[in-house]
Amino acid sequence: MKSNRGSEKNIGLRNVLTFSRSVTWVIQNIRGKDVRFETWYEQHQKRMQNDRVFRYFKEARNNLEKQGRIETAVSATIIVTPEDWRAIDLTKPPGAEDFFLADHLGGSGWDIPLPNGEKLKYYVNLPESVAKIDIFFSGDLANKFLSENHQSTIELAKYILDELGKIVDDARTFFLLQEPSQTYSGKRLPPFLKVIK
Repeated sequence: MKSNRGSEKNIGLRNVLTFSRSVTWVIQNIRGKDVRFETWYEQHQKRMQNDRVFRYFKEARNNLEKQGRIETAVSATIIVTPEDWRAIDLTKPPGAEDFFLADHLGGSGWDIPLPNGEKLKYYVNLPESVAKIDIFFSGDLANKFLSENHQSTIELAKYILDELGKIVDDARTFFLLQEPSQTYSGKRLPPFLKVIK
């Protein structure tokens, strides 16, 4: 999702929507293995049901699975100097005609016309000094659940993944009597790694 390439941003967003929902399904596999599950899971389930971002992600994932689409909008701040344009021109692949900035996927690059009349997008990485591009959820579903939330898809995905990590850590602690995963330099480590200072 953090890639400058629009197609990679789109794939990353779809992965977060799909696999974040799968985490809760996998956790629910404990249900048949431990009688304490219902009592333990109820607190997490209530919190997820009352959290507008969790509810949005669940509904957005359902839309993605059933309709194959996600509604998003792109916001871009672009400052291009003549030197930047010269550097961008060096990225031009053979046959490319037009350069585009911040397309509907949040990417920038070159349009290459194909013999059948279609255009192929060739994405390039632009430094943030040239273009800061953010993608936001949009449409009726976003208006219903995220109307007061002005965070980008990356910020919301990070929130969901962090919250799911807390549930997984709680399950590991409660059912397996293991310590929660450590965080190092802002990143959650796999449970088999420990940082010793």
